[in-house]
Amino acid sequence: MAESQSPICVECFAAQKAGDALAPWQYDIEPTPGPGEVDLEITHCGLCHSDVHQIDDAWGTACWPLVPGHEIAGKIAAVGVGVTNFRIGDRGAIGCQRNACDSCACCKAGLENVCPKMVQTYAGPTQERGGFAKRIRFPSKWVFKIPDQLEPEYAGPLMCAGITVFSPLKRYVLSGPGGPVGKKVGIIGIGGVGHPAVGVGK
Repeated sequence: MAESQSPICVECFAAQKAGDALAPWQYDIEPTPGPGEVDLEITHCGLCHSDVHQIDDAWGTACWPLVPGHEIAGKIAAVGVGVTNFRIGDRGAIGCQRNACDSCACCKAGLENVCPKMVQTYAGPTQERGGFAKRIRFPSKWVFKIPDQLEPEYAGPLMCAGITVFSPLKRYVLSGPGGPVGKKVGIIGIGGVGHPAVGVGK
């Protein structure tokens, strides 16, 4: 009889209760990803202000211990059965969502981010863990390949701040009536979200 594999110990940083400072922690996951899942060995993870909100439990959705982080970049370390979009060693990035129902009107319209059954990357009712860790297990559908010309430290923030501005610009400017040529875009506030908007707008 084959020996059972040992769980993988994931080293991370976590808050133990609302308002806590992050401190080293660890948790175990199954030895191999499940069907349709991948393990991402994390090399970079940005800090979004919504991570601070979650640590403070400002929205009442945190779970403890809380491992924040949803601007994640790294390399695929393992793939589950049925995964065809990634191989071990590929670079991947993860944003703030890990699942949706795929069947509601929002999902069918390409608006999975407002799906009533949307599952966020960490916290919430599923009590998942985020990217302030050495590894994360994730549905492969919600992991995105990093282009060769893009450094991973820049890929992470694009998964939150970047997509926040790219999505409306694509919908209303790039794909809007008449196309983008000659259109002007007003950006109010050049902060963590505004400055990627300037880059995309150019």
